Amino acid sequence: MLSGRFGDQPGQLLRLDLATGETAPIPGTSGIAGNFEISPDGQWLALRVGNGPTSLLPVGGGELRPIPGMRPEDELLPWTMETKAVLVATIGPPPTRIDRIDLETGDRTPFREVMPPDTSGVFGMRGFRFLPDGKTFGYTFGVQLDELYLVENLR
Repeated sequence: MLSGRFGDQPGQLLRLDLATGETAPIPGTSGIAGNFEISPDGQWLALRVGNGPTSLLPVGGGELRPIPGMRPEDELLPWTMETKAVLVATIGPPPTRIDRIDLETGDRTPFREVMPPDTSGVFGMRGFRFLPDGKTFGYTFGVQLDELYLVENLR
């Protein structure tokens, strides 16, 4: 799978044939917004098209199906652990809460809260990556530390 854009056209997911190098558009993905994830079994895509909700799309073709339980502020995390659920992060000041959403029912259950050892100046925790065991993970974040100087009697 590739994500690409041709000229002024909206983004599109493409299927790449490794033997021939040929690409073909994946129906239903024109206007893809941001990243997409592939299910561990390779049968589903999780993506957002245009301003629509984050949805599932069968790789073999079919209709977009909104993921129940997803909120607009949720950031979909890489789909590595199981096919029947996804992990989402609510990005904001630490700690970052990660929830598991059941794809059939939309039920949300807390999965983990993540906080760096020192939260001084931390912002934008993202890039969460989990190994299939669900216990081993990594993430990135930005830090901004400033110094304020008081100057008196300047002329």
